[in-house]
Amino acid sequence: MRKRSRLHSNTLGYVFIAPGMLTLIVFIGIPMFAGITSAFQRIYLETGRDSLFIGLQNFGVLLQDEVFFTSVKNSVIFVFVSVGYHIVIGFILALMLDRD
Repeated sequence: MRKRSRLHSNTLGYVFIAPGMLTLIVFIGIPMFAGITSAFQRIYLETGRDSLFIGLQNFGVLLQDEVFFTSVKNSVIFVFVSVGYHIVIGFILALMLDRD
């Protein structure tokens, strides 16, 4: 009798977690897989031709592009400024709220 109730509780747990897992797979897993596979293909959007597997050629082209490195530099600067700003503002607000 004890094994049956434990099996029932495990099944109930799986039932409760299934909608969340399904949502993660549909909205994160499938697009992530599609993005990774399309990174290794040449996709013809204008003509509608089939995709062509080209391996790492897309990444080679990316590393030769000046605009890519400029955008990476801008992103890094934005992250450091934004995180630093939020840390300073959060610290100031914490000090203001902590007054006794």
